[in-house]
Amino acid sequence: MMQIAPGSFDSIDVAVLLHDVRTAEIVFGNRGAARLLGAGSPEQLRARMPSRLCDSKASPRGGEPPIEARILAAAKTGECHFRASLTRCDGQTSDVDVTVSLTRVDGHEILLAIWGDATQGNASVEGLRRANEELRTRAIERSAELRFHHRFEDLLIALATRFINLPGDQIEVGLQHALQEIGVFTGVDRCFLYTFDDTVNEAGLTHEWVADGVPSIKATMQHLPLTDHSWGIETLRRGQIISVPDTAQMPDEAKALREMYWRIGVKSATYVPLIYGAELRGMLGFSTLTAAREWTANEVALLRVLAEVLASAIERQRVETALRVSEYRYRSIVNDQTDLVVRWLPDRSQTFVNEAACRYFDASAQQLLSETLLERVLPEDREAVDRKLSALTADRPVSFDERRVVRPNGETAWMQWVDRALVDGSGRVCEYQSVGRDITKQKHARENLRKRLEFERMLGSMSARFLEASGSDLDATVSDAIGQVAGFLGAEGAFIQRFSDDGATVSQTHVWRRGASPEDTARLLLNVPTEDQNWLLDQLRSGRIVQSPDLRELPPAADGVRRLYEWFGVRSFLHIPLFAAGRVCGSLCVANTQTSTLWPDESIDLLRVAGAVIVGVLERADADRAIQQSEERLRITIDAVEEGLYDWNIAKGEVYLSDHWLRSLGHSERGNVWGSHSWRALVHPEDAPRFNAELDRHLSGASEMLEVRYRLRGASGEYVWFDSTGRIVEWDDQGQPQRMVGLDRDISQEIVEERRRSELEGRVARLSRAATMGVTVAGITHEVNQPLHAAATFTETLKRTLESDRPDSRTRAMDLADKVAEQVDRAGDILRKMRSLTRPTASTLEPTDLNAAVREAGEQLAFVASDKGIATDFRLDVSEPQLRIDRVQLQQVVINLIQNAYDATANQHDRERRVIVSTDLRDGFATVAVQDNGPGPEEPLEIGKLFDPFFTTKASGMGIGLSLCKAIADRHGWTIAAELNPAHGMTFSLLIPENRRGPE
Repeated sequence: MMQIAPGSFDSIDVAVLLHDVRTAEIVFGNRGAARLLGAGSPEQLRARMPSRLCDSKASPRGGEPPIEARILAAAKTGECHFRASLTRCDGQTSDVDVTVSLTRVDGHEILLAIWGDATQGNASVEGLRRANEELRTRAIERSAELRFHHRFEDLLIALATRFINLPGDQIEVGLQHALQEIGVFTGVDRCFLYTFDDTVNEAGLTHEWVADGVPSIKATMQHLPLTDHSWGIETLRRGQIISVPDTAQMPDEAKALREMYWRIGVKSATYVPLIYGAELRGMLGFSTLTAAREWTANEVALLRVLAEVLASAIERQRVETALRVSEYRYRSIVNDQTDLVVRWLPDRSQTFVNEAACRYFDASAQQLLSETLLERVLPEDREAVDRKLSALTADRPVSFDERRVVRPNGETAWMQWVDRALVDGSGRVCEYQSVGRDITKQKHARENLRKRLEFERMLGSMSARFLEASGSDLDATVSDAIGQVAGFLGAEGAFIQRFSDDGATVSQTHVWRRGASPEDTARLLLNVPTEDQNWLLDQLRSGRIVQSPDLRELPPAADGVRRLYEWFGVRSFLHIPLFAAGRVCGSLCVANTQTSTLWPDESIDLLRVAGAVIVGVLERADADRAIQQSEERLRITIDAVEEGLYDWNIAKGEVYLSDHWLRSLGHSERGNVWGSHSWRALVHPEDAPRFNAELDRHLSGASEMLEVRYRLRGASGEYVWFDSTGRIVEWDDQGQPQRMVGLDRDISQEIVEERRRSELEGRVARLSRAATMGVTVAGITHEVNQPLHAAATFTETLKRTLESDRPDSRTRAMDLADKVAEQVDRAGDILRKMRSLTRPTASTLEPTDLNAAVREAGEQLAFVASDKGIATDFRLDVSEPQLRIDRVQLQQVVINLIQNAYDATANQHDRERRVIVSTDLRDGFATVAVQDNGPGPEEPLEIGKLFDPFFTTKASGMGIGLSLCKAIADRHGWTIAAELNPAHGMTFSLLIPENRRGPE
């Protein structure tokens, strides 16, 4: 239907109505027509179109034809003017002059009817003239629009047809040509394409056409952030066209876009979204630099169609580019991979082979394509392969298969193939694709694994029989086992030979031969010479495997071996050295008499495993026999030893007690195995805490050995003294003690003798101290006299003070009395120290400051040093060692050593007389040393004799002092020694263990 824009003919005062001749409908009315017909407004008038205006409310006078009929009839009769009377829409009646003209618009015949008030005379005629002119002008413009529209449509059809038939690699050029044609046709300055990349949120100008004299902006419009133009992007995403007649009037939301337009000098711009599959891929744009450009609704619709054509072309370009890249990658992958790829037709002729297939079959692609791959499949497998391929369908397109092929070198190889049927649109198989890989190694590995599993099951069965066998049955079981191993490896015979520890002798211990009777086997054991096997034995002793698939290939040095094995009828053999405790102890041999056999590495490995198991059984049997013999010898030895032995099974809570141990306590009637609680209950109550503490220390790992002296109750109820030593000999996986063995030595007699010896030593010590005091009595008297003389003086003064009348006499008397008491105490201390050295006392262990004890002992002999002019130098350890020892007996030893040093030093007159007394603590020992610079012994002597009783080098000596010092040292676990100094004199040293306890 013809379209007339609203507002047309409003400049004409008369009523203008347009009638479509073909449909006899009113298609337009202006403002004047609305007023004349009383319709109110053009909109109300147009609301009634295309219905007839004069059906009821606007009608002619009675008897006249309807005005519309007369207007339509005018087109046929040529009548162009008539007068009529009508009743208007508002009910009023008026006379009108009607002038009619026929014209053609948009291919339609249109009657232009001018209605005028009859009272206005020629106004309708003038209105008709002006309306005709305006209508002709609009008809010309409309014809031009139609021609543009038709040309635009023709251009779109041409572009769409061109892109449909355009090869993928020419789409790029086609897009550029299309932009040029569109830009020239539409008369814009630029026509361009942007594509969007949402993955990086960027846009780029990919294609551009510019008119002559217009600069290109393509280089500057790359990698544009989409976020900077969100207003325009969101509008395009909604599928809307952006048309900007004047870029300066753009809204604030498009500020970034407006500034860009200003920068590149754009006056007007239009953007059409490129949408494919509901996804915005880019936009088609038009811009002008000088004049504004507006687009009609029809043009906008054509622009959308153009955008769809270009979007389809761009998508096709993208898909085909991706397809080409994918095909290139696919071909590269197919050619680069190690798997074989073959494509073939249903007639079994190949259409494609990759480079891996060419390398595998050592042939060119042309060679392989000229034949069928089935020719390289092993003949007996071809029919099965053909059947599997023929069974592939669209429903079951894939199959897996393993088949054998013949390599160029003639070897047979195993290959795994995946065959896939490719079908056409009708579901018919049109091609096959096969992907294969060499699985020869995997196939052999699987076969070896199967054999190994079978072999392991066989070894498991053998091991179970070994555990059940014992004694003479074990040898028969081992012979059967090597027979099983030989049969598994395809051998007809097997034997074990073992070397002596010194390697001097070789003996065949176990033999198996297929079909041989036990008697024949026994004869083989007795009649196998070894003197001719030197070459073979040397190889085996060096740990090498010896294999001979053909005896004739043995070296000349092995002539004796060859003759020996030929005598046995052997054609090939394999010897595996057997190892025990890191040394070669023999060999396991398998042999064949009918065939020449080269055993592969897999068989050698299996034979080594079997040999390791068998030699372990043999070694364990030897060890069991040795243990039995050793236990028997040990039992005999234990019974003969004159010490009690115990073997404590901690885990079971049982202890084995030897016969001598039982006899020592009078428990011979009881058995050798006791409960550990019964055994420990015999310990004397006084000794139990100490015994249990030492035992717990050892069980916890705090001590390497249990060493304790304690008493055990005998069968008679009396206690017997034992010196016990023991050690843990077995632990479990968690490190807990499981077994402990030890010896209990009866020391009852030694205790009695020790007590007697201690009494004698006490008497000797008192004699020695008395002798020492006899030597020092004068000095002691001198020291005692000094405080006694002072006390007497203070007493005399005290007497005079009490007799005086001085006011402070009482205070002075009290001070003098304190001084008298102090001097008396001093004299008493000197006497008490002397008495402690001479009277018998029990040994007492107490915490002792070693430095203080040594200095105190030296000070008791200070008067001797003073009388003889000897300088005494005390060099005491700064760490001030603290020991738990018998202080009195330590001082007795030190006094003796210092006295001897003074005696030795007093005999020299050509140098300063000096004695050095020192203490030192290092390496777990405290040392007290006394060094003199006397002349030393006059004659060479053995140092050890100095400590013998009654041996002396002094004319007036008794030989008791040093022997007493050694007796005291031995009793306390100390060590006393003497040595000659490099220059003058001697040094005596006393070594005391830092953690050594005193006698018990």
